[in-house]
Amino acid sequence: METIHLPKLAITMEEGTVVRWLKREGEPVTRGEPVVEIETEKANAEIESTFDGYLKKIAVKEGETAPVEAVLAFIANDEAELRAPFKLPAGRGLEPVANAGTVAAQPVPKATPRVPAARPRGPVRAAPAARRLARELGLDLASIPGTGPGGRILPADVRRAQAAADETPEDPLAKRKPIIATLTKSIQSIPHIHICRELPADGLIALKQRTRDVTYTEILLKALALTVEEFPAFKTSLVDDRLHQPETTRVGFVVDVEDALVIPTIEDPAGKSIQDLAAEVRGLTRRARQGTLQHAEVSGATVTLSNLGMHEVDLFTAVIPYGQVAVLTTGRIRFQPTVQDGSLVEVPRLWANLAVDHRLIDGVAAAKFLKTLTNLLRDGSGVF
Repeated sequence: METIHLPKLAITMEEGTVVRWLKREGEPVTRGEPVVEIETEKANAEIESTFDGYLKKIAVKEGETAPVEAVLAFIANDEAELRAPFKLPAGRGLEPVANAGTVAAQPVPKATPRVPAARPRGPVRAAPAARRLARELGLDLASIPGTGPGGRILPADVRRAQAAADETPEDPLAKRKPIIATLTKSIQSIPHIHICRELPADGLIALKQRTRDVTYTEILLKALALTVEEFPAFKTSLVDDRLHQPETTRVGFVVDVEDALVIPTIEDPAGKSIQDLAAEVRGLTRRARQGTLQHAEVSGATVTLSNLGMHEVDLFTAVIPYGQVAVLTTGRIRFQPTVQDGSLVEVPRLWANLAVDHRLIDGVAAAKFLKTLTNLLRDGSGVF
């Protein structure tokens, strides 16, 4: 008997929720075939089988949450093993594998019928009809007390929760809570230092004029990626006192989505043409606002760009996204009076601030990084 477990899809991932099973119990599966869709804090991802065989038993049902490395399902190697009697292990197969660094989910206790049960620490148990109703109403199953056997959530429980929600004023922080948790973790664990300087914008403007359908954000993103390639420390991060070094360079950029922020990531942006990069940025931005980004599209970045120049901001700072090593913030282009060759002229400039994780990057290294970026943007020729 083989198992499919929940992999750690990102260095900051701690748990995942099963969105849907792509295979039913008893159906054959092949190595490399997607069998289940998982929802994480950032996006969705499909988990593939690493074995050939048959889907013997699903341990984590749709809508339930499990910790990283927990067993999601059992795979029978052949038809004889498929037909053999089988009983889920204690905890319904939700214990993470050895040395996974997570805590096993507890078995779900039985509850007295019609009396709301205390929410177990393990996955949420709910009737399929209750899950569908909760999705339609936009309710979080984990917050609904269940009155069914073993604390199982019934449709009537969901309707009662909806009625109570209608009578309760909406929490103004509800949409911000994931952001609050992430930012708090970043501030508490990452010692920030900030390096800022004015950058010449001549090259930036020239590139914008020469290239159709390319924004300043996309040009800055390409310049940032090229600079990252010259500084190996910016291709690492420190998470839970462990050094993280991705196999490929990934750079993120901030997208505003209503009352939230999303950071899509681009793999190897330095190796792409500015036109290809711009097309990818537009596609990721559209999917971010539609809520259809996949997990790989929001994971793995070590440096992020946040540009507020389009909002007429001159200079601002930002919190380093948890799991990354730096964030570059840029403002609008302003024309500054400057004396050149004895004459008073106006030159385009913009402010940039680089926040870095002081555990891995010192101020001098950050200053050199900004200087390299400045030289790259001075005439813009190196961006193409």
